Amino acid sequence: MTGRRLVALLVVFSATRIVLGCLADNGDRYAPSSWYQYDVDVVYRDVANRVLAGERPYADFDLEYPPGVLPAITAPLHQWPLVDGYRAKFIILMIMIDAAGLAALVLIARRKEAPAAPWAWTLLLPLLGPVTYVRLDLIPAVATIWALERYSAGRSSTAGAWLGFGFLAKVYPLLLLPLMWRASTRAWRVLAGFCAAVVAILALSFALYGASPMAIFSNVWSYHSSRGIHIESTWGSLLLLGRGTAPFFGFSSGAYHFQDGLAAVLHYPSFALSGLAVLVGFAATRRGGAEHEDGIGAVAFATLTLVLAFGTVFSPQFLIWVIALAAVAMATPSKPIRGPILFLGPTVALTQVIFPLRYLNILEGDLLGRTIVVIRNLIMLTIGVWALVSICRTDPDLPLSRGVARARNWVSRIIGPSTRTGLPDETPTSSVGQLLTLIVGVALILASTATVITVLLRL
Repeated sequence: MTGRRLVALLVVFSATRIVLGCLADNGDRYAPSSWYQYDVDVVYRDVANRVLAGERPYADFDLEYPPGVLPAITAPLHQWPLVDGYRAKFIILMIMIDAAGLAALVLIARRKEAPAAPWAWTLLLPLLGPVTYVRLDLIPAVATIWALERYSAGRSSTAGAWLGFGFLAKVYPLLLLPLMWRASTRAWRVLAGFCAAVVAILALSFALYGASPMAIFSNVWSYHSSRGIHIESTWGSLLLLGRGTAPFFGFSSGAYHFQDGLAAVLHYPSFALSGLAVLVGFAATRRGGAEHEDGIGAVAFATLTLVLAFGTVFSPQFLIWVIALAAVAMATPSKPIRGPILFLGPTVALTQVIFPLRYLNILEGDLLGRTIVVIRNLIMLTIGVWALVSICRTDPDLPLSRGVARARNWVSRIIGPSTRTGLPDETPTSSVGQLLTLIVGVALILASTATVITVLLRL
């Protein structure tokens, strides 16, 4: 990036972050309810007080978060120069982490001559609103950015270490490990760096907080495995259209969930489809590719988007994870991947409308708000599929591309040869048409599912 472009980037970044930070610290000026501040005002502050009082996390009290985020939770409780208040200090800390993510993307942009990468991070993140700075999710998101930055620089072991830290901050960066392992020509270094970081953080957690690895695993696993179908997830939004208000869903694990009846069954297709998304992402990764390519960012973006779309929990701050990978993916040489990333903008904006702007209305049965949740989830699913299609079309030698080609040939043998003659196998028109057909098909499937579920639940 040239000097002028970098200055412009920093000016926009600073302006948007100042506004975002002020809104995060002044909830009454932003939304009808300041619920979005609950985690930082109550949950994080309580954990910090108990840790600094000498209690052992995961042993003396339960904790849903892995130990990688404990320093960020406890740091705002200490004395800071010129700043008072736990929330204000936490927001400043998140802004600093945000800036660290921008720094990594600037390095990627200079290496790849792709200025769109830091601009995507700068412009997409504010669309989520001040929720960005009152949650811990910037920590693992920035860790994945640095992991991919180090990977693109050929530092496989350091990239693995960043993934290890991200894993012990919010677990989900583990999804990137098999992708990076498959793509790297030095896979053992990625694994070594990952394992070294995990062991080091667990050892420090035991030394500083008295937290044993088994206690950490038990706490984190018990909390997340007991969650029902989150009302903002794809599955939950469909149930929300049919079941109305409480007592059909209730508050647990810090959010509203469906727990009984059909909700208990939906965990199985959700788990199966999420696992399938990971396998498809693995198949969309070139084995032993050059370590100086950022194509892994695009695959990770598509994979995580589908995992969230198929998952049983979809909190608004999860989109910070997706934005981080989307920003890295903007540095890929493949321009088609930018299409689905551009659609991420309206998705993030709709998420801010859902929470916190219309959240109370949604809970009370507002049809418009609930429809927005379904539309947002439909767009997320479309973005993930579209991104995978773009990746396959730009690299026909990928295992996934070859598998799709074999499936098409198999279908052609069954239904007979195409009646079209005189046309090339792939044209821009046919590609766009097939993509639109795919998007419409996904929309019809979800709409049909929503209709069936609604009718069944209304009986």
